[in-house]
Amino acid sequence: MIAALVLLGLGWHAGLLADTTMLVDAASSANRARTRGTCDVLVWFAGAGGGIDARFVAGAMTYATLCCLAGVAAVTLLAFVTRRKSA
Repeated sequence: MIAALVLLGLGWHAGLLADTTMLVDAASSANRARTRGTCDVLVWFAGAGGGIDARFVAGAMTYATLCCLAGVAAVTLLAFVTRRKSA
């Protein structure tokens, strides 16, 4: 469990760093700070919302169900991003 949480944290931070770098490169200098601030707020709200949702799912069902639902969500998001990028 500790190894999984460490890897989760490393993946989260690596993704956040990469996304922030791409966002800063894509934004104009006039809108860069506002765009980055908006993105940070949305990311942290999504993280907080996911944590709250996870509590209710794990409490109502099992931790395994929570993991399966998260896996389905991740694969769906990956398919959406891949399809959109290729179009």
